[in-house]
Amino acid sequence: MSKVAFANESEEGKITVVTSFYPMYEFVKQVGGDRINVSQLVPDNASPHGYEPSVYNIVAVNNADVFVYSSNTMEHWVESLLNNVDKEELVIVQASGNGTEQHHNHSEQNLTEAEEEGYEAMGVEIIDEIDASIIYYQQGGNTSIAQTIALETGVEVAQLYDLEVAPQDQDLGYIEAMQENLKALKLSIQ
Repeated sequence: MSKVAFANESEEGKITVVTSFYPMYEFVKQVGGDRINVSQLVPDNASPHGYEPSVYNIVAVNNADVFVYSSNTMEHWVESLLNNVDKEELVIVQASGNGTEQHHNHSEQNLTEAEEEGYEAMGVEIIDEIDASIIYYQQGGNTSIAQTIALETGVEVAQLYDLEVAPQDQDLGYIEAMQENLKALKLSIQ
């Protein structure tokens, strides 16, 4: 079965679960194991913030037993999606607490040259001030700022996997990516 939900394939005796995006998919898959059919709406490496569900996604959720998402703040489109679902017995699970968390996109790829230089100067100043030995960058991001700061200060550079999208390394599941993040973070306290 495809991980991305277009229309649900159902196996007898299994609960059909549709999730919003990759972290929800991975957690549900780990918990449900072979007792469930699980799929996700947002494709891997796509942001759940700007996603717009298709008619096929609405059908998939309508055919599901359970729909799991993070929050209305994270997936602003969920309310609209659920308004188009006509299944009274659908179990809807909001995984986060009260939905008041804030998410911002600080993509380095959209920075002007002056902004990059400002971040580089600020990064060098902070590294010098706190005597750091490592600087982190987020998977999929522009690594040029981190590389420049590392060259100017002599610190190491390490990658952290994004919590919102599937790891770019196809052999790495969400849990394994988070374990890699912990290993990378431990470098800074050694």
